[in-house]
Amino acid sequence: MKFTDRLQRLVDVQQHAFTSAGVRRLLRAVLRWQKLYIVVDNVDVADSKTHLNHQSGESAIQCDVLETTSALLALKNEFPQSFRDSVERLAQRIDNGCIVFVLRTGDAPSKRNRIVGYSISQSGVFSAFGSVRRISSDIIFGHYTEILPEYRGRRLKALLDEKRMEYCRMHGLRSICGVISSDNIASLKTNLRIGFRVVGDLHRVSILRGLFVWQTSWKTVEKALNGNVWSAKEEQKRL
Repeated sequence: MKFTDRLQRLVDVQQHAFTSAGVRRLLRAVLRWQKLYIVVDNVDVADSKTHLNHQSGESAIQCDVLETTSALLALKNEFPQSFRDSVERLAQRIDNGCIVFVLRTGDAPSKRNRIVGYSISQSGVFSAFGSVRRISSDIIFGHYTEILPEYRGRRLKALLDEKRMEYCRMHGLRSICGVISSDNIASLKTNLRIGFRVVGDLHRVSILRGLFVWQTSWKTVEKALNGNVWSAKEEQKRL
């Protein structure tokens, strides 16, 4: 049994052993366990078909790529304030090398247009548990995706991912990767449905609020990414 499996089993046993809610809260404060799945989708260069428009109710939704701050600021009035990232924050991300994919309502620029979802990606980096590492420049990492609540459940994430796949083909990128929390089962199922595969997992154990920290080594991440990129094998059952 792997060390991470043994530690997880210990945590589960301790949580079941204490029935008091107060004791369980104390245990969670002392010991925090986090698990992320590494998901990857290889770019299929041969598949050049795109269907980048989606009908949602009375208006069409299109997906655009924003690679410059000027392109972002041109749509400033279309961004709702409810998004996690402000336009200013997104501009900073673009200046730092990120690409923003946006979902827009309407077929042509008008006052009725608005952004209903967005996704942030960046090539050549991998990010997990607040740490960023450099990886091969032909791999693009998905940092974050958000869609307005009233537009969820319409498979619009697939539209964002399709646009990102098209971008990867145009720029000679080879693979798309990201991380998903083990608690976010809905997101994991969505990504598996649209073609992503689980190629590994990451663990982070924090004791006494970060006084002692253990997490999966970077070599394990590199092995998972390189094994997928070069072999493209079907992943084993890990879930």
